[in-house]
Amino acid sequence: MNFDYALSLHGKPKRERFEDPNFNPARANWLGWLCDTLSDQGIASAAPCMQMAWKGDMAQWVRSLELQLYFRRTDSGLVLPMKNWISESPSMHSRIVYIGHSMAAQAYFARLTRLLEFGQRLDSYSDILPKALVLVAPYIDLKEKYTQGEEWRCIDPRLSDVIERIILVHSREDQGGVPESIDYIMGALPSAELVELDGYGHFITGNAMDPDYDLGHDLRGSSFPELIRILETV
Repeated sequence: MNFDYALSLHGKPKRERFEDPNFNPARANWLGWLCDTLSDQGIASAAPCMQMAWKGDMAQWVRSLELQLYFRRTDSGLVLPMKNWISESPSMHSRIVYIGHSMAAQAYFARLTRLLEFGQRLDSYSDILPKALVLVAPYIDLKEKYTQGEEWRCIDPRLSDVIERIILVHSREDQGGVPESIDYIMGALPSAELVELDGYGHFITGNAMDPDYDLGHDLRGSSFPELIRILETV
């Protein structure tokens, strides 16, 4: 794999799962397996947990993403940049991949679009330009079920110019707004690539994915080797 760092973002969990003290959405489903697998291959990973993620409020998600993905508050109150999360500091020449599940797609697009609109440099120190954006079962809240306001659904077409590859991963039987979301994303970003799979559903453990990965605390996740094969092409 030709990248140095991976940032993985979870989807919207159910409230009862999110409030389980043993449940970590940042490692749920296949995300824990992915982070561990990438680490075994020498690729550092960060996997932030969105605050109040079960609400699906995109304004709150983006604020949480800005605080947790790029900065970390220490016990002494100091705020450290993302580079301190991992053993070696990313540089302006680092190759970083953003990976997201379901509603993470909307959070990523909202964050990156806001950066472009505000005129901020995507390759600046705290917002390092992702080499690729890999979105599994991407979901955009087009019907404003969770978040009102068109600004949270906007996707800047210029993202195709600043991100080398945007890859959408879809399982053909996955419905629930995902096909419509994919059409919406590809309408804004025609160069985005669509990878169609079979039999994965919404890529959720216990749904269409086997609980074959131990997360501890009697929780199980899933392996997702097909995603590694996709990342090997990045």
